[in-house]
Amino acid sequence: MTDPVNRTPVYLTSIELENVRCFGERQTLDLTDGQGRPVRWMLLLGDNGVGKTTLLQCLAWMRPVPCAVEKGRVTAIQPALTDEQNEVLNSLIRVGGKVEVTLEARHCIGRNLTPAGSDDADTAPSLTTKFAMQGENGRLPEDTEDTYGKYEPTQVPDGVSVPPDIAMFAYGATRRPGAVKLERGEPTDPLASLFESPTELYDAEDVLLKLDHRATMDGANRDEWRRQRQRVKKILATVLPDVANEEAIHILGPEIFDESGG
Repeated sequence: MTDPVNRTPVYLTSIELENVRCFGERQTLDLTDGQGRPVRWMLLLGDNGVGKTTLLQCLAWMRPVPCAVEKGRVTAIQPALTDEQNEVLNSLIRVGGKVEVTLEARHCIGRNLTPAGSDDADTAPSLTTKFAMQGENGRLPEDTEDTYGKYEPTQVPDGVSVPPDIAMFAYGATRRPGAVKLERGEPTDPLASLFESPTELYDAEDVLLKLDHRATMDGANRDEWRRQRQRVKKILATVLPDVANEEAIHILGPEIFDESGG
């Protein structure tokens, strides 16, 4: 896995859906600030059943995954949805007669998030992932034996670097607040809560406090824990509004006393 801080940033900038569950005619969710730059935050509001979770799931399914690698460089991508089985594809097809299901997502490659109001010009390359399939009455054609779907791999231009694994995190409406501790080991699928219920989330406060504690205590690995803490702060400063930089973030954990009580 590539370095989660120094890897090439990839952001979804839009997604189009047609005949996907409750979405009929082609509709577009724009994830930019109006000038082609990815926004830090997007708030989706709506009653139950209007498609909020479907949109989030489709964003995850349309994330780019490598389908061709040459000498360690990703040369072509396709949507993650191409790896799903017919059961998942059937769940996406809008009920009612014969329909053509289409999904299309655009991705901004190599551009960092910028503060609101920035006049930074948009020069980052953009790549598109597409997926389409036919269905009738909410199901794939009966003669389909294998995963059915039409897609064209997207070629990655020379000079454009796409990481082999895209960092994406999501949780669904039925997630359970964090109770899983840091000692549990490596996190499971960061998208599991979006597709499976119930899923127990990690206790973010516990993770952050223990990371800060280990970075404070003497020990052979203290420098490494400090680097990890700084990385977390850098990530938080990137996504949190009104936070200028990582130095503005202070972790207020319990006080540490030495043996003398000082």
